[in-house]
Order: sequence, then structure tokens, then C-alpha cells
Amino acid sequence: MKKILAILVAAIMIACLSVTAFAVTDAEVDKANIPSAQIGPGKTVAPGSDVTAAKWHDDSTDAGRTVKASLKTAIENTNAADGVNASVLYLLDVSTTDGSTTAKLKFSMPAGKKLAYVLSYNVTAGAWEKVEASYADGTLTITSPNGWSHVAITVQNTAAGGQTSPQTGEVTTSVYVAFAALMAVAAAAFFIRSRKAA
Repeated sequence: MKKILAILVAAIMIACLSVTAFAVTDAEVDKANIPSAQIGPGKTVAPGSDVTAAKWHDDSTDAGRTVKASLKTAIENTNAADGVNASVLYLLDVSTTDGSTTAKLKFSMPAGKKLAYVLSYNVTAGAWEKVEASYADGTLTITSPNGWSHVAITVQNTAAGGQTSPQTGEVTTSVYVAFAALMAVAAAAFFIRSRKAA
């Protein structure tokens, strides 16, 4: 009986500590730009200021493919650092005609989604970096102090009422409480059984 209770307690403790994490897949990055979407006035994505220029990311070149290939790891690292489960909504090549460090893009946020963060590719450093971004009234405002090239807009799910839904692999508080209660019962049973045996 003692062995069974010990195994039960150990199993409950392991279950309490287990949180599954899911990595970003290549398919999630590849499907970022849906074929029917276009950039321009009245399209899915449009420049939100006179100085902003944007187009879908060009991965027909070696450089373009290298940049896109490195995005998966950048998203995984940023998700882990921010504690979110974001995925790519759009992958764009952005620039400003006057050299401004601020660009604006207009698009409708998909239902059940909200802006997570924006990554900009720093050509000099050869790496993606998180930049300041905000989304309001259908316009995304991005500030990239290190210049413009490739921009990845990421989103995460929201639940009804504007609350953020649990992240992939996240265990809710009620699950922890249930496991704690089971562990307490198992410990009490173990203690009572030990006293009777003595």
C-alpha cells in the first residue's frame, strides 16, 4: 500500500509541474501572407501614412529566404521571453520614403486576435529584433530605430470579453488546485496508514 501511495504522490507532483510547450512550425511562418491578400488602398493591408511603403516579403532571393528562415527561431525566442504564444499574421518588406523611423500600416485585425508584438529585421546586425508597436483604430504604428527592411507582425488569441485565452500548453489555476487537493488526500491516507501499521 505504501508503494502505491508513494507512486501516486510522485505522479501527482510530476503532473503539477508539467507544462507542455509547442514550437512555432515552418507552416505557420509560410502561411503568414495569404495569396488573396494585397497591399494598397482598399486592400487587406494598406500604408497608413504618406511616407510608409510596404509590400509582401520577397523570398525569391537567397537573402529573402535566409531572413524568412531565421524568423521561426526569432518568434520562438520572443514568445519564450514574453510568455506568449504568438504567430505571424503578416510578413512584409517595409520602408519609409523620407527615412522616418515610424511607419503606419492599416489592416483589420482578425476576429479573436490581438497584436502580440512586431519584429523588425536589423540588416546591420543580421538578426530580428522586437520593436515598439501599437494597434488602434485599424492602424498599426511601428517605430524601428535601426532602419527598415523586413517586418513580422504577430498576433495572439483572445477570449470573449477581451481576456487573453490560455497560452498553448498553459495549465490553469483550477488544475493546480485539483492536483494539490489530490496530493493532500494521498498524503493524509499515507499518514493514517503509517500510524495504523505502527
